[in-house]
Amino acid sequence: AVCLGLLRYEISSAVPFLKVAVADAKNELRLRRAAAESLGKLGKEAAESSSVLGSVLTAKGTPPELRISVMTTLDAFGQEAKPAIPALI
Repeated sequence: AVCLGLLRYEISSAVPFLKVAVADAKNELRLRRAAAESLGKLGKEAAESSSVLGSVLTAKGTPPELRISVMTTLDAFGQEAKPAIPALI
C-alpha cells in the first residue's frame, strides 16, 4: 500500500485496491493506515475513495490511529471529499 502511494503510478488501478485495504476491518491496522495514507498521497485523483473513508471513520471499533489517518487523507482531498459528508452526519 505504501509503495503504491509513493509511486503515484497507474492511479486508477491502485485506488480500488487501497479502498478495499483500508475498509476491511480484518486487515492489520498497519495495512489499513498505510492504505489510507497512500490514498492521501495520491491526492485528489483518489478522491473517489471519500465515501469509503467516511464509512471507515464512523465505523464502530475503528482505532483512533486509523481515524487520524483517514481524516488527514480527507483533508488532502479538500472539497473533493464531499462524498464523505453523509457518513459524518
